[in-house]
Amino acid sequence: MSEPFYKIGVETTYDFEYGEKKLHSRLRKTKGKSWKYWDIEKNPIIYETNRFGYRSKTVLPPTGDYFVACGCSNTYGYSLHEEDRYSNLIESDTNIPVINLGVCGSGPNFIMMNLFKLLSSGLKKPKAVFIQWPMHMRMTFPTQGRSSYPGRTFLRLTAEDNNRDLDQFIRAGDTVETYSMFSFNCTINFLEQYNLKHISFSVNNEKFFPIKQIERTDKARDDLHMGSNSNKRIANYILEQL
Repeated sequence: MSEPFYKIGVETTYDFEYGEKKLHSRLRKTKGKSWKYWDIEKNPIIYETNRFGYRSKTVLPPTGDYFVACGCSNTYGYSLHEEDRYSNLIESDTNIPVINLGVCGSGPNFIMMNLFKLLSSGLKKPKAVFIQWPMHMRMTFPTQGRSSYPGRTFLRLTAEDNNRDLDQFIRAGDTVETYSMFSFNCTINFLEQYNLKHISFSVNNEKFFPIKQIERTDKARDDLHMGSNSNKRIANYILEQL
């Protein structure tokens, strides 16, 4: 039986992602002591990754029911307390374990690859899959190379910084579909072939995919990613669909 997920890092514990501490120091000067994340000693954010490199206490699918959450840094919970993530909120509400496969900087293709790997591994299928589709101009692949992020070993290509060659590559083909739309369609079709319930959504005004948009109502510690209230909105949306 093969491993159910791609390994993207190692098991480790740390309190700041790469470059996050400097950003927090700058934000403290403008936010003031009333800011929720001002005191990092009394209110630390601890990142704990499992042996696959994911920020998820559940490593392998349990024998009973379980859910899977896929996405980028907003699913991973960048700059957010673990208990405030939508995956943890759903786990607490349903009492069903949620395997969080969020990867910072992840592209739609990696979600497709990881779910294909899980469903072809021979392990028990999840009860449902939650997919936060990331920015469509990303491509992410597992690799053994070194990374500046703690516990991260993946290769990310992006066209967000006017990378025209990559942009043309992603958009190449005889149809209007991009590689990300190909990943999206393949994933949905694959899940439906397995008769597996799936709930898709996007955040941060990513309107490329024809799915539910969930607006950000507050921000995490980095003053950018989805905050705790926004994650509650995501959790509520998913629970309504379940």
